[in-house]
Amino acid sequence: MSMAPERQKLESALHSLRLQFVQNLAAEVAKVDAQLLRWQAGDEAALGAAISLAHGLAGAGSLFGRRDVTLAARALEQLLCTLPDDWQLQLPAARAALLKLGQMATE
Repeated sequence: MSMAPERQKLESALHSLRLQFVQNLAAEVAKVDAQLLRWQAGDEAALGAAISLAHGLAGAGSLFGRRDVTLAARALEQLLCTLPDDWQLQLPAARAALLKLGQMATE
């Protein structure tokens, strides 16, 4: 039994959106990193922006069926939330989580 033409169009559109998401993942991770660097330079609002971006990546990962991205972004978000209190200990872990998330753009 073949798919209805409407369903095929929908599946094709979703596939294109998934590909775009993966293609844009490295750029989105770079945005989180830029905000984290701004925070380290003294811009306190930048940490909130980094947390918000990580949260958005977690949601987008779920939307596009990338559980690996969702889990990594959620872990990053949680680490970023601990930075104000324990930044010297957690910053290397946050950087590692960013790197892991960025590597998913090539998978």
